[in-house]
Amino acid sequence: MRRYLAVAAGLAFVGALTVTLQAQKSPAKTPANKLCVADVANSSMIPIHVHDVKDHWIDELKKQQLSAESASTATAVAKSLDISGNNRDSIKLRKCDYLVLSEVDNPNLKPGESPKVTPALVFNYALFKTNIKPEKLLKEGSVPVPDPEKRTESVIGVLGDAAKNVAEAVHK
Repeated sequence: MRRYLAVAAGLAFVGALTVTLQAQKSPAKTPANKLCVADVANSSMIPIHVHDVKDHWIDELKKQQLSAESASTATAVAKSLDISGNNRDSIKLRKCDYLVLSEVDNPNLKPGESPKVTPALVFNYALFKTNIKPEKLLKEGSVPVPDPEKRTESVIGVLGDAAKNVAEAVHK
C-alpha cells in the first residue's frame, strides 16, 4: 500500500511541476517581418565608404522598429533598382519577407562623363515585399545628400529620413 501511495504522490508532484513550468513560460512571440538589407551600391563615381553606409542604414532601420539584418547580396544598378537573380537566391536562403536595395548616386553625372569637383549626391532606395510571387515593389525614393563634399558622413546623415519612409511602407 505504501508503495502505491509513494507512486501516486510522485506522479502528483510531477504533474504539479509540469503545470507550474508551463505557466512560467512566456507566450510565444510572433516573429517580426524580416527585412533583408542588400549591400549599398555606389553609382556616384566618387569614393564612398559603402560598408559604413550599410551598417548605419541597418541601424537606422532598426530604430524604426524593423527587423533589419544584413543580406550578403549586392544591389545591382542599371536604370533602376530591381531584384536580381542573386538577390532572389539570398531572399530564399535567408527567408526574407522584405528586401531593400539602395545606392548612392550622382544624378548630374551623364554616361561616360567624369564626376565634377563638387558632385550632387542622392541616396536612392527600393523596398520589395518578397514573401509573395512575383515580388512587389512597395516603396522607392530618393533623399538628397545636403553636403556632398563630406561624402560618406553626409550620406549617413540622411539615412534616418529614408528609414522612416521604409518603415511607413512596411507598417501599412
